[in-house]
Amino acid sequence: MTKKEIATKYKLHIFVALIFVITLLFVSLGWYYRDKTREEDLTNQKIFVDPRKRLMTLSDDHDEINVLIGQDLPKWQLPLHCPIHTKGNPNSKECVWKKNAVLRVDYFLAESPDGRSTAHCYNVSWETLRPPRVPHDCFDVGDAVWYGPSNQSSETWPIQGSFSYIPTPNQLSNSGIFSSVADLYWLSSSGAGLLLNAENPLTLHWNDTLANHLCVVSNFSGPLYGLHQEGRLPHMNYTLCNGPNAKETHSIMKGFLRGTQDLDPLPRDVFSAPHWSVKGASRQEDYDQQQVSDIVTTIKTHGLNCSVLLLDGEWQGSHGDFDFDSDRFANLTNMTDHALPTCTIGLEVTPYFDYRSVRNFHEGVDKELFVKDAGGDVPGLTRWSSGGAMAILDVSQATSRAWFNGMMTRVVGRSKARSVRLSYGDDGWLPYKPTFSDASVSLFKVRRMMAEMMSRFTDRLILEHSSDSQNLPGLMAVPTDTQVKNGRSCLSNAIEKALTLGVLGYPYVMADGFSMSRSGQSQLSPLPSRDLFTRWMQMAAFFPAYKFSVPPWLYDEDTIALARNLSRLHSELVVPTMFQKDLAKEVASGLPILRPIWWLNPGNRTLHAMHVHDQFLVGETLLVAPVLCEGVTQRSIYIPEGVWDDRLRGALVLGPRVIEAYRVEQNEVPHFVQMKTYEDLKREL
Repeated sequence: MTKKEIATKYKLHIFVALIFVITLLFVSLGWYYRDKTREEDLTNQKIFVDPRKRLMTLSDDHDEINVLIGQDLPKWQLPLHCPIHTKGNPNSKECVWKKNAVLRVDYFLAESPDGRSTAHCYNVSWETLRPPRVPHDCFDVGDAVWYGPSNQSSETWPIQGSFSYIPTPNQLSNSGIFSSVADLYWLSSSGAGLLLNAENPLTLHWNDTLANHLCVVSNFSGPLYGLHQEGRLPHMNYTLCNGPNAKETHSIMKGFLRGTQDLDPLPRDVFSAPHWSVKGASRQEDYDQQQVSDIVTTIKTHGLNCSVLLLDGEWQGSHGDFDFDSDRFANLTNMTDHALPTCTIGLEVTPYFDYRSVRNFHEGVDKELFVKDAGGDVPGLTRWSSGGAMAILDVSQATSRAWFNGMMTRVVGRSKARSVRLSYGDDGWLPYKPTFSDASVSLFKVRRMMAEMMSRFTDRLILEHSSDSQNLPGLMAVPTDTQVKNGRSCLSNAIEKALTLGVLGYPYVMADGFSMSRSGQSQLSPLPSRDLFTRWMQMAAFFPAYKFSVPPWLYDEDTIALARNLSRLHSELVVPTMFQKDLAKEVASGLPILRPIWWLNPGNRTLHAMHVHDQFLVGETLLVAPVLCEGVTQRSIYIPEGVWDDRLRGALVLGPRVIEAYRVEQNEVPHFVQMKTYEDLKREL
């Protein structure tokens, strides 16, 4: 056959073969580019979920975070829908466990306010589709050290050991940092940060139910939620960030804590001199007008300074009167006028109403202004301090707040108070199984709403307890506990708590003196030894503010003279440091005043400074290393990077280094001021 005949005969075969080759080529190219696209997606992907292991890995160029997810979901159930990414977006993922729960994860790049650093962040949310399933995730804390709230009665910096925390209306005391604020934010030395939405009811387990993990369980079955929110399905939301180091990550995440609005500064006179407790100075819960005047006279006589004279304890006839006891305060104007040239007046108030406060208690009951009991029909009663049965204001309803505001306006005006201190109970701070008018309110939100309600009366607010109140310009009170170490009484918790509060977004901390009342008892605690009291004054003088719960004149003339000298040191060194322009700007943005030692070199994760808990920085230029135990006259001191002027010995010290067995006499407190280098001076010019 000729070529022409062959071509004619096999034309159809050749055409089919050509179509087959072309089709094969296109299919091969399609698979190739599909694999390349998938490979590129996987390369760019930040969120990996292994549904069989229930392991979510958040990976970026800083580090990776591992989270065990959905621990309450059936182990046999796999998500029907859990693609590489959601709708073509490599920065998000959605996984659906049929009829049980939905997990949504979104990645975003966050930038610090100054634009100098970025962090890779992930927002994670769970939606429960039916009871009894609840969100339950466990975060691998790795081998880094972590800073943030814990439930340990003895504060640790960084967090050590294990703890569990279940928010309860029954107890605030002995709950670690949660006794002061309920903000769920942790920061690691590796540059990881975790922020939980405190509006959600959560139970926390740190290194407790699972080793080396923080496990978080959505808890809608607690004493507040179980009765009134049966129809509300559990949910959970949190944000995780990875940054270059702890300091840079925190500079970004503080915006999630408190927003971008600057914090209003507190007036300088709040810090310029000590605060004084009338209850502590008089050594009794009940006192009268003459005793208040005598305290002011004693402050003047000894040449001591005074910023705020706090009328704490029982100044009311019955708790909840919101008026001074007329028998003990017959001429309130004379008392306040006598105090005002030396001290401004501060007033301690609570939202509690004793049943013996006849007018206000009965009015609150009649108008249904109080938190009700479990049945939701009558006010639930509790106790405050050593008082009798108390009702508590239902801060969740507007009518209650308006009623309370009217009484506060009158009493603040009468007393000429410029500072207000909000206190409420520790043991049984709310009735058992309380019922609020707003059924969706959380225990954390109650604390925040109380603080917000009080802030309208003063720009000098003092808080003992709060939550999510970083935008309120107020002092957070930091009481000092004592514990025995190696047979010696030592100050404890104050520095660790102050550093933690600073990281949580509360820069204005006040050394609040020694805890005065024993739990459930009316008498004040015994006086600390002179040695321990001296060590407290030395530490407290370097806090932004400090309050005497024990007056120095109960000891001797040397103690009074030391109090005068430390007050002068505070006003001449600490306060000017606080109000330096650069530091004041950082504080307004939410950065702390008292800072951990590692703040000056956060990139070195192996630094000894990561574990230092008994020293602190005021800003970045003043280093303080107080002695915290009685009978101790030497200590080791970590000197950070830089050149430091030892103000006790008049010598220059080059860091980083550790000074062992630094000698400290009874009336001395080691402190160092960072010297400016040639490069610093050039930058200023």
